[in-house]
Parts: sequence; structure tokens; C-alpha cells
Amino acid sequence: MIDFVDPVVYAANDVPVTSGGVRPDDFNTNVINAIKALYDLMVGAAEFVDAADATGPLFIPGAGLDFTIRLPDNAGARKVIIQDSDSATVATIDSNGLLSLDVIGELGADAGVTVDGLLIKNGEANLSILNGGIVETIDASASSDGATITFSVQKEGGGNLTLLFSDGFTTFTAAPATIALTAGSATSPQQNYVYILQSTKALTVSTSAFPSAEHAPLATVIVQTAALVQTNGALKFHAWTDHLSDADNQGQLSHFTEWIREQHATWKSGVSQTLTITGGSPDTIDFATTSGTIFQLHPHTMPAKNTGTGSVVHVVNDNASPYTTITDLADLLTDNTGASMSGKYFNLVIWASISEAAADSQLFVNLPGGSYNKQTDAEQDVLGYTVFDLPADFKGAAFLISRLLLKHSAGGGGTWTSVEEADLRGKFPSSIAGTTTQAIATTFADNAFKIFDEGDATRILDFQLSGITTGNTRTITMPDEDVTLIDDATSDPLIDADSAADGTEGSLARKDHVHPKHHAKYTDAEAVLAVEAESTLEFDAATTISTAAGNLTLDPAGSLIIPANQHIQLGNGSFANVATDNSSFILSGGTDGAAGKASRIIWYGATHATEPGALHVLTSRADAQAYVKRLDISGVVATAVATWASITHEGFVASADIVAQTGIRIGADSGDNEIDDATQGAASTQLFIGNASINVTSDARLKVDIEDTQRDALSLIRQMRVVDFAWDDPADQSPYGRNYRGRYTGMLAHETIKVAPWIVNDQGGGRDCPYCSTGLPGCNHLPWKVEYEHLAGLQIKGIQQLIGRIEELEAEVAALQAA
Repeated sequence: MIDFVDPVVYAANDVPVTSGGVRPDDFNTNVINAIKALYDLMVGAAEFVDAADATGPLFIPGAGLDFTIRLPDNAGARKVIIQDSDSATVATIDSNGLLSLDVIGELGADAGVTVDGLLIKNGEANLSILNGGIVETIDASASSDGATITFSVQKEGGGNLTLLFSDGFTTFTAAPATIALTAGSATSPQQNYVYILQSTKALTVSTSAFPSAEHAPLATVIVQTAALVQTNGALKFHAWTDHLSDADNQGQLSHFTEWIREQHATWKSGVSQTLTITGGSPDTIDFATTSGTIFQLHPHTMPAKNTGTGSVVHVVNDNASPYTTITDLADLLTDNTGASMSGKYFNLVIWASISEAAADSQLFVNLPGGSYNKQTDAEQDVLGYTVFDLPADFKGAAFLISRLLLKHSAGGGGTWTSVEEADLRGKFPSSIAGTTTQAIATTFADNAFKIFDEGDATRILDFQLSGITTGNTRTITMPDEDVTLIDDATSDPLIDADSAADGTEGSLARKDHVHPKHHAKYTDAEAVLAVEAESTLEFDAATTISTAAGNLTLDPAGSLIIPANQHIQLGNGSFANVATDNSSFILSGGTDGAAGKASRIIWYGATHATEPGALHVLTSRADAQAYVKRLDISGVVATAVATWASITHEGFVASADIVAQTGIRIGADSGDNEIDDATQGAASTQLFIGNASINVTSDARLKVDIEDTQRDALSLIRQMRVVDFAWDDPADQSPYGRNYRGRYTGMLAHETIKVAPWIVNDQGGGRDCPYCSTGLPGCNHLPWKVEYEHLAGLQIKGIQQLIGRIEELEAEVAALQAA
């Protein structure tokens, strides 16, 4: 032992040079003398080092004995230095026991180095977290000879693999190593799990799962039959490359973190939004969020933002200038195609990007690809205009905040309404390279898709449009009922499901469809000739069409045409007054001129000598000819008078003035129902024109459930859209009609009904009609009307609200002036 605390220097004959704890003053001299004495004892050399060289090195030229070096407490920063033959330092030991060196090598072949129980071998530490790993990158594959499917594995480039398990490093012989996989069938592929067990160090395959015991996974492989794998390869080959580093020495951990950073940022908490619309001319819209926590690989703090205090929002997909900045969302009045969204409903998507520095964390907005006229369409985004996609370059930092459904009205310089604010925090967006709306396919080839039965997938409906003439478009319009299709040639007609058994309900029948009840007297061919539009039904003799107790009805879509000099007679007898130059429709119960018989109605043809085209009602008696031009249906012929009584007229048109000398009575023969130039009876409080009424009273006795209004009149009035328009009324074609006055200012009933339904006359159920409510043709409801007189109460309430606000402001001004 070399002791620098109580040194004893020995000569070559084992006699101490100094004794009794004598400490020379020169510490370095003590060191040199002690080492020289040690050297003399170990190798018997005559001279070790020059004693005068106090800092000289200790040379050990050959094998020697074990020895200990102990530094004193006052050694300070002195070290024991070990150098190679070129005087280069390879290791040092300081007085605190710190060993510093660049390289530690293993002594035994392939043994590695163990430090405090941790085995380090081939550049890798055998940590528990690495159990089941492989040092090298693997080269794995599946092949088939037509009979057997074989899995093969070896080191990339060829050679054995080094496995890491809890019992240390294992060399796995792979030249290459192989194992047979379990084949599936053509329609039912088989998944194989391939791995090396720690307990056996053997290549193993399973068809159920990887084992719960310690193992090194290699791959999952899905295969069909051996023959199909030989021809087409495996359906899936997923290699589990769990190497500790790749060929570029990039560690596995960095691969993990790279994958995590390739995902979108994840919202954890905060970033609550507030949308503030401030009334003005125009309105302004401020968007604000609270601070929050967002995860990338590590948590980051998203700072609070507020456009009202200077925060900006980047408009990612602005058509003219992408990524332009705004501080007021009311500036967004064009979509991402550049089209105007003024006066429309549309959706904005707000998102943010988290950055390392708070100042670099930004707000963004995606413009939609279009806008809507109807709120429900915008809510459902029926045309897919809303853009949720984020630019791919922001992956790993971007996260969604909200979808804002806004309504803009052009009135008042620009009025805005927040219809819906949908929270998107925590939702995961998709990424695209660009920022435009994704295309939505609306036109398909007839072979683009098929429909199959949910109970039997072999029952398939295909589409074929080849029968349509080139350039034509055909439309299928569904009736408002369940229907069943019947084919064109072979299927039996559908009768049981048709309650009338006449082909009019529940079926779209084939062209030659005949129901037995409908054509009992005809063959199929005769029935077709009778009903086809181009056919003529001829009667060679007197023919009776019997309907028993039923009715013979003419479809209102068609016409019953009587040629010239032909007649339709309902009744029996002969009629001398029927001229040969006209067409007649005759109703009678007996021979012309017979007493007590019914009258007839004759429509004269255009060639009648005296009254062309006239409608004459003729009685059966010659003494009644005085009434030939009058309509007299008040009593028997002998007492008939030229008056109108019990007559109902629909669509009556007069080409001259209608004069009622004693007034017109509507609804009942009573003075209470009379329109005249003087008061009659207990006059009604309402006059109706069509479905609209003119109400001439606000009598409390006609009202119930009376209470002070709770409506916010100003808010409702703000939501009402006022438009300028021209009339498009087919009934008003006069050059001096309504459009002669110029453009009008008013409101649209279809929009106003959503805000104030009580002021809109929808003609009795129009709001519940799928045609009226969407503006489509197809119903009999009359045009809707905004009854502006019912706005009066709302206007008065709004004025009262304004007066109250003015009084508050005047009081505030007075207080400020007094101060």
C-alpha cells in the first residue's frame, strides 16, 4: 500500500528509509519516494524516477503486485492520473473518489460490463423497459410455395439477432429463422401473431393473440390460402420493428416522441370562449377566450385572447389574402370562394395554434365554402360548406375551439345575430394541404353504388339508365305513400295490398297491368286499347255504361270533348229546340214541351244564329220563353220571377259594374251581414277578404288571457329583415300594375314568421306545409301575407323601451353635468 497520510519509505532490503511518522515538508517528494520504494519491492529496479522531478509520472513497465494508493485529506485538487504510452490521459481519480475515463471495455468475450447491477452490452443497457426489444433492425417476410406459408426473420443485411430480456442479452440464431403460418380461406383470412418467447428463446406463432408472458413480438400477418399467398401475397404484413436504434443510430425513444408530435395538439382545460355583438351601424363582433392548458408532448399554457383588446384572428382561407388578420369578426362577409355572405346564414370555425412562447400562440378562423338563406339549412350544413380541416403544417400545434353559426342582415348598416355557438374543444380535426372546402359528390355513375338487403346481402338492387335517350334527364317523383314496384313483363299484379283492387294504391304497376274487378269484360289487349291515350273507344250500337250505385268521374286533369253537332243527353225523350248547328249538354226527364218535366241546359256553339257561345237555361214550357235570357230558379214556372236566389257562385267574373241597389249580404240573409252605404243591424267587427281580415275593433270583450307583454320588442324588431323588392305576381300583368310604382320596401312572410308568427297569415296551415315552408310549388295554399297592422303593438312597446332608455341616458347626462 502506498500511504500518503503516514508514509514509510522502504529501501530494497525492506528497511524503512524513514520511520516514526516523519513527514517531509515536500509532499511530492514523499509521493515519489514512497512509489520508488514500492517499485523496488515489486520489480527490484535500480532506479524508478528522478527524485528531483516532483511531478514526474509513475511508470509501471511490467507485471507487478496489487497495491493501494491513499491520498491525504489535505491533498486538495490533486489526482491520480493514468496515462498511456504516448502520455495521453486515459483516466483520473480525484481525492473524492471520482473516476473519470472515456472508455470502459469488457474483459471477457461478449460479456459486457456490469455497473452496480446494470449490464451494458453491445452499446445497450439492459433496462427492464427494454425487455422484449431487439438490438438490431429485423428483416422479416412471408412467402408461400403453394402448400405452406413460411415466416422468415433475420438481421437486416443478414445474420443473428440480439434479444433483450429480463435474464440479459441473448443471441438468437437467424440464418434466417423460419416458422410455418396458419392459412385461412379465400373468404375467411387468418391472422397470425409471430414472436420469440423469453422462456424458450424460440420462434413461435399463434392465431389468437400475443402471449401475456415475456416475449419479443415480430409481426402480425393476415393470410388466405397458401395458393393465394403464392399468387397475390399476404393481405397484411405488419412488422413490429422494436429495435433499440435504427441503421442511423436514431434511438427508439425518439421514434415514439416523433409520432406523438405528429398528432394534433390536445385540449385539456380552459380556453372558454365569449362572443360579444355590440350594436351599432354596423354591429361589431368581438371574440375572446380564457387561458387554458394544451398538450403537445408536454403541457403548454394557451394565453387568454380578446379581439376587443387588440388580439388578432388570422383568416386562413381568405380568398384574396390568406392568413390576413382581423380584430372584428363582422369583417367576414365573403366566403372562401370570394362570394358575398351578406344577408345570409353561415358557419365560421375558430381554432388556435399553441407555441412555446405565449406571444406566438395565435387564433385562426376558417371561412366556409358558401352560405345559406335558411337557418335550418345552415344548422344542418346541408351542402357541406363548413370547413373543419386545418392546414397540415399546423399538425402537432393546432386545436379546435368552436363553430359559430352567424346571421347577417344588411339593414342598419349591418346587423348580426349569433344563432349557435358549438363547442369543438377536445374534438379532433382532419388535416389538409390546402384550405378550401372539400368537394361533395352530388352526381354518380349508375354503377357507382348498389343497395343490398340487410337480412340477405346476396339480394342486390343495381341501377341501369341506359334506356334513357341521349341528352335526356328523367325525374322520378315519389307519391306521399308507400309503394311497391312491379316489373314490366312477368310479375303478377299487386292486388291484395291495394285496398281498392284497382291499381290506384300502393303499387307502380306494369304497363299491361289489369285488375279483374276493373276490366272484368275485357281481355288484357282490349283493356290496353281502352285506356291508352292514343286509342279510340268505339261503340257500334247502343251501349250502356253502368256504375251501379257509384259515380262516373272525369279526371280533372283531362277534358270531355264534344265535337260540333253532337250532344250529351242525361235523361230520355226528344227535344225539338235542339238545333243542328250546335253542341248541347241536355238534362231532362221527358219529351220537349211536356208539363211537369225537368229543364235542360244547352251550351250553344259558336255558329248559333242569334246568341253565339251563350249559356241559356230553357224551361220545358212554351209560355216560359220570356225567361230565355234570365236565370230563374226560385220556384215553379207559373210563379217564377227574374231574381237570383239560393245561387252559389265560385270564380264569378263580371266585365261591367255590378250594382246592388239595396246592399250585398255575405254569409247570411241578415242586416248584420250586409255591405251597404248605411249602417245595418248589429254590424260585424270583422270583414274577411280571402283568408285575411279587416278588424275594426280592439274591444277587450273579444280578448282573453290579457297580460302586460313580456316580449323584448327591440330585440324582435332587430331580427326582422326589411327588404326592397319588385312584385312577381302572375295575376298582375298590367303595365300599370304594382310594379309601375317602382320597387317596394317590406318584409318576407316566410322569414318574419320565424320571428313574429302572429303577424303572418299563412293561409291556414301553410307553415306546416312542406311545399309552402320551402317555397316549392305543389300545394293549394294562397300566398302568405304579413299583416302589418298587428305590428302596431310591438312598435308601441319598442317605442316605450326607447323612451325608457332615453330617460335613463338623460338622467345620466344630467348627473354628469351636475358633477
